[in-house]
Amino acid sequence: MKDAKELPRALMPWAPYLQLLPAKHIAAIAPLVQRLDIAIGPLRVQVTGGDGEPDGFNGISRRGAYDRLLLSEWLLADEMPDEFARRAVMSEHAFLQIARQEPAGARISFALFDAGPNQLGAPRIAHIAALIVLARRAEAAGATLVWGVLQRPGDLERHGLTAAGLAYLLAARCAAEATEDHVTEWRALPCAPKGRDEFWIVGGDRVCRLGGSDGASFLILSDTLDPEMRCLDAEIRHAGKPIVRVDLALPDDSECVRLLREPGHATAARSIKRPTTANPPTSNLLFLPGGVKVAGRLSRNQLVSYPIPNSPYTGVGKSRSISARTGESILAVGRLGRQYPIVTTTDDPEILALTWPDDRDTTTYQFGLPEGLQPPQIRDDSLIWPLFRCNYVVGSSTWLTVVDGVLLQFKEASEPDVAVLLGTSLAAIALWGSEVAWIGYAAGKWRLETVNDACGQTLYRTFESGTHACFGTSGHAGCRKLAAIKQNGRSWRICNIRASADASNDRYLDPTGGDVVGVYDTMESAEQDIGLVLLGDGRRTIKLWFPDKCSDIVTEESDIVQIAVNPYTQSGAINSNVAYLTESGRFVVYSLQHCTR
Repeated sequence: MKDAKELPRALMPWAPYLQLLPAKHIAAIAPLVQRLDIAIGPLRVQVTGGDGEPDGFNGISRRGAYDRLLLSEWLLADEMPDEFARRAVMSEHAFLQIARQEPAGARISFALFDAGPNQLGAPRIAHIAALIVLARRAEAAGATLVWGVLQRPGDLERHGLTAAGLAYLLAARCAAEATEDHVTEWRALPCAPKGRDEFWIVGGDRVCRLGGSDGASFLILSDTLDPEMRCLDAEIRHAGKPIVRVDLALPDDSECVRLLREPGHATAARSIKRPTTANPPTSNLLFLPGGVKVAGRLSRNQLVSYPIPNSPYTGVGKSRSISARTGESILAVGRLGRQYPIVTTTDDPEILALTWPDDRDTTTYQFGLPEGLQPPQIRDDSLIWPLFRCNYVVGSSTWLTVVDGVLLQFKEASEPDVAVLLGTSLAAIALWGSEVAWIGYAAGKWRLETVNDACGQTLYRTFESGTHACFGTSGHAGCRKLAAIKQNGRSWRICNIRASADASNDRYLDPTGGDVVGVYDTMESAEQDIGLVLLGDGRRTIKLWFPDKCSDIVTEESDIVQIAVNPYTQSGAINSNVAYLTESGRFVVYSLQHCTR
């Protein structure tokens, strides 16, 4: 987005509102804004003489009560009584004039926009310009802009203008024509204009004939009948004033299409921030390195980080919102100390960006997608992928991230470089000390590999097949690097890398009663007693499964829709957790150490 100082001087009055649009669209919409602003004119705040409460004195009058007679007049009564009497007869006495509180009209500028079929296409571009003009003139007059969509009296009215408001207006098109009932419903609401408040209706010619619009001003928009002219016909019908007609020149066709399609939902997503405490995550849950934070997605451009208490007996910290400064969609998130580096999309679908949500750090590094990898399409329920820094070199650190199941390695650079593809069909990834461990497909085989802080790769296992996998750990010194991968059928292969690099020591388990969501070991168990965490078949129980026993550790009243097992330990002690989200919106972290929530 451009800073206000970057806009031409002629556009400065509308700069705060024009900049709600993507920078590339400002030049296209600005001429319409300027033209409409001149045609509509400023908002006049009408002041009426009133009988309000007294508010001091504001001048001298020839009429009034004698208790407000000026002292100089009483001096005449003492010194020149004949002159005093003459002045009284001729109404020449001077009195203090009482000032009174005077009601002011047009403190609210109320506007309704017709989103019906006769306003589809080019008139909707003029709607954007009209909303910007009305917002600016209301602000200049010290009034409040309240607006809504004519066909949606049930929606909440909007105050002022935001990027989300512009997106709402663009997305509000419908097949229903505006009716008298719509106007009546709006005027019955508490937000409706009263007295001398200003009332605007923006739409086609038919809105002028709707009942209930008495006292309204109209901005009538229609396509010109001359096919050779690229403009809209606009009529401004101020209440009690002559009609003003203007032509609004339109941008070229391609720019019109981009204005209507691109700013819509994308603009809303870039501006709306959802409360982190009232909205449950909409996608997977992701434990961040260190095991003390778990991330979830609230929208395609906003994540939330939940703190994990050290024990059930300590308080729960505050959640933190994570969003890109650019408002772009977020693909992946990591954690470095108190910072949350993120990977986001950019205006170029083939380029991604590494950035930080903190406004104090504006550093951004871009990298390109490998050839053949499709640009990611991020939705409000898209998976969150992890982000790891392999090594730290100022300005040239190496990072690992995942894009739609593809593991990529990229380097910080002043110019975007193409990321290196390390593996596909990624099934699991986690941080093992200073190494990033991953299970996926590469070089014709399923494999378990690590990437160290020098970007060197170590192959630990290869597998004939793989469908699901997970990493785990425990407080047991010999069980810090656990991995489980599901091969053909129900069999799960359990790998304990810390205890033995020899694949012949791997164990094969056939758990029953649910789906495996994690691998885990307890402090009290023997080194070889590695268990699995299962989500029960009915999706309402969580089980801890060992070869010789199985127990339900959690039972919920509604289905569990998201679940993640912490693959990390805190400070070397066993302190793993299970985070899950129920269908009813209940978000819970269960401590496997303390066996409680």
